[in-house]
Amino acid sequence: MYLTLPRPDLGASFIAALEDGFQFGDGKLKSALEIAAIEAGLVPYLALLNLQGGTVALPSGLEVERMPHSHLWLTDGANFLGAFNIRYRLSPALRFRGGHIGYAIPPGRRGRGLATAGLKLMLDHARAAGIDRALLTCGDTNLASVKVIERNGGRLDAVLPGPQEDGLFRRYWIGR
Repeated sequence: MYLTLPRPDLGASFIAALEDGFQFGDGKLKSALEIAAIEAGLVPYLALLNLQGGTVALPSGLEVERMPHSHLWLTDGANFLGAFNIRYRLSPALRFRGGHIGYAIPPGRRGRGLATAGLKLMLDHARAAGIDRALLTCGDTNLASVKVIERNGGRLDAVLPGPQEDGLFRRYWIGR
């Protein structure tokens, strides 16, 4: 397994993961209409995943600077196995909740150690990029993510209430 930039040759397995219920980040890529739009324009969509610079609109409507980041796919060479995102610096909001690294594995591929292996690869990538101490966050009841983070050396920093009453979340540090 290895991490790669999103590639068109992995598009069919990525689309299959979306059809299986795969969601990354805010979960906006889930409707049949959105899947059809991605299929019709997969190459431009993949280019957007690593767009740097400019601004991004938050759900509140506030526009903020886009953080330098990379969106990488976990693959076995022929198939999309999961998505990993790294932010190379953090805004105050991301320093509170969000952190440096996020990840998601398609539902049909969970429970096979892919998130644990992929996070290890992503932490290697982070260290190579100069991030010696990475912040990761997850929902307090997301026991699968808790295990993935702790298996990769995560040390619990705090359990805090989430913004907008969305439950508790955990903050972990990995490194130094």
